[in-house]
Amino acid sequence: MNQRLKFIIKVAGTVLALYLLLRQIDFSASLKHLTSTNPIFLLLALIAFNASQVISSVRLNNFFGRIGTYLSVNFNLKLYYIGMFYNLLLPGGIGGDGYKAYLLNSKFGTSFPSLVRAMVADRINGLMAIYLLVITMSLSLMPRLPDHPSWINWLLLLALPFGIYLYYRIFPSFRSILPATFGLSLSIQVLQMACVVALIYGLGIHQEYLPYLAIFLVSSVATIIPITVGGLGLRELVFLYGAQLFGLNQEISVAISMLFFLITVLSSLIGLAIHYSLNERHWKGEGRQLP
Repeated sequence: MNQRLKFIIKVAGTVLALYLLLRQIDFSASLKHLTSTNPIFLLLALIAFNASQVISSVRLNNFFGRIGTYLSVNFNLKLYYIGMFYNLLLPGGIGGDGYKAYLLNSKFGTSFPSLVRAMVADRINGLMAIYLLVITMSLSLMPRLPDHPSWINWLLLLALPFGIYLYYRIFPSFRSILPATFGLSLSIQVLQMACVVALIYGLGIHQEYLPYLAIFLVSSVATIIPITVGGLGLRELVFLYGAQLFGLNQEISVAISMLFFLITVLSSLIGLAIHYSLNERHWKGEGRQLP
């Protein structure tokens, strides 16, 4: 019942977000931009996005290793893609992290609290990288926002070391891997921004990259809030309001968001194929739990 309620809330949130979106833009213009996108740049965007997911799986495996669960690189990547499918496309409330926690607990006996702690630490690690990039970009974009006090950006930038200190305090067992995993998090975001740049090129835009990238990073944080299905509608609203803030073309901005969502869906279908190909033999020799 709880899973059904969560799904109903997500569907309602998606419908509301799309309703607000359609009231403010010429949706046919966005679709025209979307259908005229250069397919070569779409392919490059798809490659960049999936490269970021491969690195994301490596980062998560580092956290699993710290709690004594060692997965082969190949199997961990399969598990990561299945998690993507659960997060984005599967009706219900279990989610990708819940699926991974269930499987690793049942197959290797890893405790749920340890798995939850590892996955939360992994997510926060990624958020810190996004935070750093957003603040860095906002310092460059300040001249375009004359009403925005500059001291706020510098204050937020100084808050990063405090956030790292809290991370060390809350997750002491992951201290030794923070530098390496934070570097992976930055690489992940750079690849995802490369995906967005490819989409921008594919739409025939040859300027104004930085505002679009800043909007994309903010939308990545917003879609963590589980109030829509796969972030659909919520990301588009962030792109819409970001376009209004920076004086960008709103229809093109929403088209970028829609294309990114479609790439995410296509990539998640890999997880669906892997899900149906898994059987008991895949578990043998793919991982172990230290006592």
